[in-house]
Amino acid sequence: MTINLSKINVYGYEFTNICNFRVNDNMYESSRYIINFLNKYKIENTNIIIKNIIKSKCNLLSSYICPDIKLEDLNLVNKYIVWLFIYDDNIDINVLDEEKITYANNIINQIEKITLNKYNYNCKDNIETPLVLKLYIDILKEIEIRDKEGYYYKKFIKNILIYLETCKKEIIITHNKKILNIYKYINLRRNNGGIPSLLILIKLFNNIKIDKSYFTMEEIKLLEKMENISNDHTSWFNDIISLKKEKDEIFVFNLVKIYKNNNNVEEKVAIEKVYNMIEEITEEFFNIKKYISNKDILKYYNDLCQF
Repeated sequence: MTINLSKINVYGYEFTNICNFRVNDNMYESSRYIINFLNKYKIENTNIIIKNIIKSKCNLLSSYICPDIKLEDLNLVNKYIVWLFIYDDNIDINVLDEEKITYANNIINQIEKITLNKYNYNCKDNIETPLVLKLYIDILKEIEIRDKEGYYYKKFIKNILIYLETCKKEIIITHNKKILNIYKYINLRRNNGGIPSLLILIKLFNNIKIDKSYFTMEEIKLLEKMENISNDHTSWFNDIISLKKEKDEIFVFNLVKIYKNNNNVEEKVAIEKVYNMIEEITEEFFNIKKYISNKDILKYYNDLCQF
């Protein structure tokens, strides 16, 4: 299936060269699945949450980055991306709101306990358990069931723990109104968007294991470069898209804001710079293909081309 997107307007800046892109044929069916899945939790504000998820086009995002996976796999990716959106709303803080900071840290700590199996999965059945925890438990349980050897599950939770730790750092940076330099931000951002765990799911679907016993050191370096570029591409573009939401915040964890503050330029100039950076790494990614000789890496590379 192909979607036409003739124009994207972000904070008054238009990207008109983004037009056709391929999405998963199961996009609408998976979207219905997620709505039904969320409804089963029977929490008070389910309708509001579903409305926000539809508005944020989570199903479009998952179908765009995974155009070739089967419906069952797309449903899991959809669950994970929906969880990321809900989680982000739970820890989205205002620099002066101490109560919100406390709540955000509490959510992160509870997710850590669940991840480390120190928190009883039965809490999912408690009516007072937040949706962000209920959905996360279901995601973990599904990955456990599908990954009989536990290889991908262990990789997934390892990346989740790094993600949670980076979120804690973001809260401190935001609360202290600290402006990072662009290089430190890029390194932190790679662990801040939940993308490494999403890449683990893609490897699970394709049975790709990145390990010294499977690939040469040169191939592992190539894989790491592919993943970093895919991560940066998705994160930086998301930073541009989220400017509308964050336009009233002075100090935010956002590449456009970081570049603007680091270089003392207008926001439109910063947007153009970040978009040029995205184009540069996209070209770099496509140049990688000529160095790939391993068929499994090539399959993974083709999957990452959508990011």
